[in-house]
Amino acid sequence: MKRLMILCVVLTAIALASAPVFAEVQNVKLSGDIKVLGIFRDSFDLQDNAPTDQTSWYETITRVQIDADLTDNVSTCVRILNERDWDVEDNADTDMDLDLANITLKEFFYAPLTLIVGRQELKYGSGLVIGDPDRNDASAVGDVTAANYSARKAFDAIRGIIELDNVTIDLVTAKMNEDVAQAAQDIDLYGVDIATTIKDVNVAGYAIFVNDNQSTGATTNEEILTIGARAAKSLSDDLDVSAEIAMQTGDYSAGRDQKAWAVDVAVDYALSMDMSPVLGLAYSYRSGDKAGATSTSDQEAWTPLYEDQTNGVIADFLFDGLNGGVNSNCHIINVSAAVEPVADLMASINYYQYILDEKLTDTNAGTLWSNTITSEGVTSDTDLGSEIDLALNYAYTEDVSFGITSAWFLPGDLFKSANNDRATEVVGSIDVAF
Repeated sequence: MKRLMILCVVLTAIALASAPVFAEVQNVKLSGDIKVLGIFRDSFDLQDNAPTDQTSWYETITRVQIDADLTDNVSTCVRILNERDWDVEDNADTDMDLDLANITLKEFFYAPLTLIVGRQELKYGSGLVIGDPDRNDASAVGDVTAANYSARKAFDAIRGIIELDNVTIDLVTAKMNEDVAQAAQDIDLYGVDIATTIKDVNVAGYAIFVNDNQSTGATTNEEILTIGARAAKSLSDDLDVSAEIAMQTGDYSAGRDQKAWAVDVAVDYALSMDMSPVLGLAYSYRSGDKAGATSTSDQEAWTPLYEDQTNGVIADFLFDGLNGGVNSNCHIINVSAAVEPVADLMASINYYQYILDEKLTDTNAGTLWSNTITSEGVTSDTDLGSEIDLALNYAYTEDVSFGITSAWFLPGDLFKSANNDRATEVVGSIDVAF
């Protein structure tokens, strides 16, 4: 009997030692959202080939997120995502992909320091440099037709945030490409963003360095350093102003130095009257490469890197290439207005005018724009065109909203008669958050 008791004690100890160990969970939150889009496009090749250039379809974006608070100052976040066009049934399009997966450690060895490790969203300022790993005009997975509406915004990154009395220091490193077998093919991002408030002005300075070891040609960057500053201030209860300026230097490719500039300036004025109208005026500049640039001259076109800005839903999608005229090589003037005609209904209009910073030639335009534009017909003009976006958004309940956006891009004098048809897009949506 004594031996049996000893054996039972030993087996119990082994069982306890081998039992799985779970972290203490103080709070778990389940959330998510489902968005259904109905999309119609016409003449995205800027040619009148109706009805062959008219397309319409539905797509759904589904996200489920779990946030867990563990022991003090430790939390985790996991989010899965599915994006697919309707009636697409295969493993690549109906599975759930990892979107977020990160660990947050507050007061990590030092009270003001928060460490975030893993797949996470990053966005600084208005998203001029960092906001979307594949830029907001594309989708890394490519599983939806309207890639510019993709919800994928996560970076594989390590981020340290130091919060002092009036200064926040944000340090980040991210893997934009990881080649396990050949480290020489990696793309690495390193950055620092320092933000503070000086006399009611929110200011920040930053430096972002991208080391692209995959670069072998003249259309990809190798080592680009972006240095910039931004500021925002409320001049009154009704008037807000903001500005950002950045420069790029470093090596664009073998034999070409990167020397580019970007500027964003915006003013918003909220009128104190019925329907709460808000008027906006914005200007964006992205330097362009000269038409006669050679393989040994400076690369002066602004490299969008990982931007997350939309200056016109059609133009931003069609003219997305380096030096193409919207994210690079452009002057953009934006005039906007928004009103609330009735409770829970918001109506807005945006007008954009696009002017090239540097002229294009017939020989280089085709690689700068969407491949749907099959015949550019480029002239020596710099008038790329203009766009009008109209949007209505209705908050049906706290959890459900409906929206419809109509957009028209009008080609400018840059295009010849064979390529001057108006491009149209209409998007209806229903969005449910839980």
